[in-house]
Amino acid sequence: MNQKLRRWIPLAEGAQPWIVAGLAGALVLLAANLRGLAFLTDDAFIAFRYARNLSLGHGLVFNPGHEAVEGYTSLLWVLLLGLLDRVGVAPERAANVLSVTATFVLWAMVLRFCARRPDVARTPWLVLLPAFGLAVNRSFGMWATGGLETRLFELLAVGGLLRMVEEQERQDRGESVPSLAPWWFALTCLTRPEGTVVTFMACAATVAWRARAGRLAWSRLAREWLPALLAPAVLTLFRLGYYHDWLPNTWYAKVGGESFWGLGIRYLLAFALEYSVWLWIPLLAAAVAARRQTGRGFLLLASALVLGPHLLFVAAVGGDHFEYRPLGLEVVLGFVLLYEGATALADPTSPDPASPSAPPRSRRRIALAAWAVLLVFASTVIPRASHRQFPADYRTGFPGAQVESLEGGAFLDPARDPITRLPGLSTLAAWHRDLTRELTARLVAIRQEEHQAFLASQSAEGRELASLVERGVLPRDLHVAIDCVGAIPYYSSIRTLDRLGLTDARVARSPRAGDLMAHWRFASLDYARERGVDLWADDRVHLICALDSRVLLRAYNGREDGVPRYVADLGGDRFLLCQLPMGLEAARRRMPGVEFASFDDPVFAERYLARLAQAWRDSLSTRPDNPLLAGRLARLLAALGDHRGAIRLLKGLIASGHGPVAVWETLADYQAASGQTDSSRASLAMALREAERTGDTDFLERWRPRLASPDSGWRAAMPARAVVP
Repeated sequence: MNQKLRRWIPLAEGAQPWIVAGLAGALVLLAANLRGLAFLTDDAFIAFRYARNLSLGHGLVFNPGHEAVEGYTSLLWVLLLGLLDRVGVAPERAANVLSVTATFVLWAMVLRFCARRPDVARTPWLVLLPAFGLAVNRSFGMWATGGLETRLFELLAVGGLLRMVEEQERQDRGESVPSLAPWWFALTCLTRPEGTVVTFMACAATVAWRARAGRLAWSRLAREWLPALLAPAVLTLFRLGYYHDWLPNTWYAKVGGESFWGLGIRYLLAFALEYSVWLWIPLLAAAVAARRQTGRGFLLLASALVLGPHLLFVAAVGGDHFEYRPLGLEVVLGFVLLYEGATALADPTSPDPASPSAPPRSRRRIALAAWAVLLVFASTVIPRASHRQFPADYRTGFPGAQVESLEGGAFLDPARDPITRLPGLSTLAAWHRDLTRELTARLVAIRQEEHQAFLASQSAEGRELASLVERGVLPRDLHVAIDCVGAIPYYSSIRTLDRLGLTDARVARSPRAGDLMAHWRFASLDYARERGVDLWADDRVHLICALDSRVLLRAYNGREDGVPRYVADLGGDRFLLCQLPMGLEAARRRMPGVEFASFDDPVFAERYLARLAQAWRDSLSTRPDNPLLAGRLARLLAALGDHRGAIRLLKGLIASGHGPVAVWETLADYQAASGQTDSSRASLAMALREAERTGDTDFLERWRPRLASPDSGWRAAMPARAVVP
């Protein structure tokens, strides 16, 4: 091994080849993990839009030429992306390159720190624990991408803490060392708001350690930590001068001084169960016990003072909308501390236990190696199952908001995995599944796969809006209001009102009106009129819908709020679905090339349903074995008055083996509507038999007495059915 590598990893000579091979294998696994989980999230495009506007000379604003609102989380991240955009590297390309680079640097930095610990020469092989532990960890690999500042923050915070520990330990040995850690923490403060708390607690650890040793000199401490102390002050002065506010606008929109401990504690519990944190306890306890004896406890003190308040912060704000995003500090520092505990247990120079029944050191080391392998493997079981079982299409709040669906109900069922179905583990896995359902139903801990699927539709819609503006269909100064202000505003460059308030100061300070994470506050139509909004997206996500989208079908079926909704045919079976805050006439004057119509217009409704029916017929001709599509078409034909066509489709479903209770019940409904009373009763009788076979007691209680009645008025009680299944 060359001298540079030997200085970087001071391993025992005899163990070097296989340990280096192991590190190379861990590096390969890390690269594979990053590639398999690579994605971008829609929220990252908020920062991208700020960076793009900055590079174009518009300043740090979301809507150029309008109000300045700090709707991003990381000033440093936006500045980096803006600089790269200025030289021709688009933010959506630069973000993941920066994050992946930071990930490899952070991984190497952790290994370097562990490999330079005083006792590494006695147990060099234990460096493989953090190497493989981080390499295969889903959360560590996932947040190497996403487009957010997450990994940059972790690199700076962990890098600063590890450098601080090295500096302090060298000073304790009487060495002279330059103080660079505060510069790392200064950048940490510029990367995320909680960076100030991390910096303050790291400084507090230094104060406590030096005071304990009787070497605390306040003047020296002030000189060393001046960069870290100035950074929050400079950031606050910038915020006051540029945005005229003390705190980021995102704090008002997401937190606003409230606390959500119930959600936050569930969030932390779900993380602990998913990554088998309970297996960490013996090694962490060993680290605490050993460092008390040796006196080298500054790492433990600093980690405890940094991670303790950070965990309390995460719990207080209710966790996070994203899957364990804020817990990267705990993951990375956790493996550093696990390494400390493992080296304490495996140290061959420690005396054998006095008890003759205690295992010798060699057996302890074998047991430790087995425990390390178990710890790393256990952290992959549930994450691998979640990735494998997640549906390919986009589902909002999966699985919590989709528990009634087949996929949602079965997601992370312990019985589906040979590991999680084991006795004892099945209880923990079921607990984790239930927590995941509770959290995702509130849009907390949303999985990476959902964010990835969501962005695909958002990006396409943003580009489509940009094309409509470029062709002159929509005006360049169009003003729209939507909930998701990432990819759509970024790609379209349209002025956008953020209805959830992340980039709007007034909405962010409105009273909390919801119970979904990051969806607490909402803009009103009155506010949209005040701001001159042209198009208010009727859907929370989409402004443009496909002909057969559920969004458009729900709008056709109508809602009970009485608000008029308008639709415009954009061609190619694409429709603009919106409300018009400024009124129909104002919209027609602003967009003369767009023909707005209401679903209340019978001519448009008939034309729309006819086109939809033909589209579904065409699809069914290519996919005749699709029962869901056949059921939808049958319901649509019934809505158009073609009950006989609907009956033929339902009979075809039954003949092909798709005859659940709902299909028989629907068939009975359509037969009765077309005057086929005897056939309707016969179909309902078949529905009752199917209900008896499947144990559908609700259906049996509803229909058995009515079917037995000689009165033919039983059909009047049948439920009305909308077009949407």
